Amino acid sequence: MRAGQSKSWDVPPAKVQRNQSRSQVPQKSVYNVLYEITLGWILRKIWLHLQKLFVALKYQWHKNTAGFFANKKLSWFKIGLAAIAIFIVLKKDIQFSINMKAPTGIPADQTAQPMRAKVEELRMGTLAIKGAASPAPAAISDLNEASVRIYIRRFSKVAQAEMLKYGVPASVKMAQAIVESWAGQQPLTVASNNHFGTPLAARNYNSAWENWRMHSELLRGQYASLFENGTDYKKWAKGLQQAGYNTDRRYERKLTEVIEQYRLYELDEQ
Repeated sequence: MRAGQSKSWDVPPAKVQRNQSRSQVPQKSVYNVLYEITLGWILRKIWLHLQKLFVALKYQWHKNTAGFFANKKLSWFKIGLAAIAIFIVLKKDIQFSINMKAPTGIPADQTAQPMRAKVEELRMGTLAIKGAASPAPAAISDLNEASVRIYIRRFSKVAQAEMLKYGVPASVKMAQAIVESWAGQQPLTVASNNHFGTPLAARNYNSAWENWRMHSELLRGQYASLFENGTDYKKWAKGLQQAGYNTDRRYERKLTEVIEQYRLYELDEQ
């Protein structure tokens, strides 16, 4: 070929047409692909996989049962409910067996009998109070100071709430609870949430608050005349003694000593 001359190449028409068609096809960007993935598309994919899983499980079911249920119509919804019910029953049985197992290796029925007997004794009030010769209200010398102060912090708000609702002085109510429950240490109190032994003895309560509320209703119903004393804790203590609330002859003195020792009268002022 001489210099300065150009040679034209003949391109087949089919190849030109293919190149033009390729150039006319729009190219999808990564953004467009991600934009097409919607929540509906994801849910449809999940539903398809669940259908495949259901078919596989159904196949295994008929395979393991040797085709016994192949010609029978089964309600898979009912089968699912039955499976859930069986699972719950089995789970309860496992928990029950674990809880009933004795920690010391002794059979559960042998350890449960003494415990039931002890609880029954506590409910009947026949078990002696720890630290006292009889279930009498505690004197101030019988009480542990640290336990009393913890008890006051625990129930001071309850005593004040009951005072606002029923009119029972918080100081008197707190003192009664302290001496009658031995600041919450009496076995009967621990076993039955009963912080006011007499005249609420031999009763079980779901919570200490329920017991405190029942005591307020008892005072309002059976000792209505005491509410004329206002917040005078000395008159309240004397009135409870004279009304026969407790048979302990030193009950009035025990209440006043506890109130004055721990300054419970300050609860009435708040």
